[in-house]
Amino acid sequence: FTQDELIGFINLDSRTPGAYTEENASLIQTFANQAATAIEKAKLFDREKKRRQSVEALMNAATELNNILDLPSLQNAILEWLQKIAPYTSASILEIEGKQIRITATKNLPNPEKVLNQIFSADNILCKTINETGQALIIEDCQQDARFEKWGNTDNIHGWMGVPLISRGQVIGYLTIDSTTPGAFSQDDAITAQTFAHQAATSLENTRLYTETWKRLEELEMVNRVSFALRTAKDTREMLPILLGEIKNSI
Repeated sequence: FTQDELIGFINLDSRTPGAYTEENASLIQTFANQAATAIEKAKLFDREKKRRQSVEALMNAATELNNILDLPSLQNAILEWLQKIAPYTSASILEIEGKQIRITATKNLPNPEKVLNQIFSADNILCKTINETGQALIIEDCQQDARFEKWGNTDNIHGWMGVPLISRGQVIGYLTIDSTTPGAFSQDDAITAQTFAHQAATSLENTRLYTETWKRLEELEMVNRVSFALRTAKDTREMLPILLGEIKNSI
């Protein structure tokens, strides 16, 4: 016992009948109470150590993710850091596109080609549950949970966690984290993963905005270049090759 809470047992066995006395029981009970206190202190120390490691990892992840402006590299970095923050067997990034969900990145799936860029309905019950709560959802054993849809080869997956990617108050996608071990993820894991997911969502949105802005600038540059070339052309014989050449370069 520790703080009047039963946390476990010590079993003593003997081949000799009547080997233990009430005096033995009293002595072992005293020892057990001391052991319980020591065990709880060790658990607290381990939790605090893990918490500090998680905080350090989150800070380092935020620094790295904010400096990546290439979307595929960012997606890969998100899954790499997620592995350090909430160790998994496999993981994926799912992004919402209208009324659909697309799997945009995966790591450690046995057959990623079967799920990568696949599109699914946003009416998925697990996603809807996550949307309603705005919090990570843990499944102890997804093989025993009727809500779990087996996208790809997931027969060996048991522990599962879905974490919303939230940017500006809106769910823009999800991180799905898989484990071959039932009950692999705890509430502490969920809290840490959710904190990381907020950072990841912001980075994804910023990178997409940067990519779209750069694309628009390239399009404007092309339009200006074509416009200038067409103004300097003397006739359609000069105009048409310029126009077709720019179209070929752009598409």
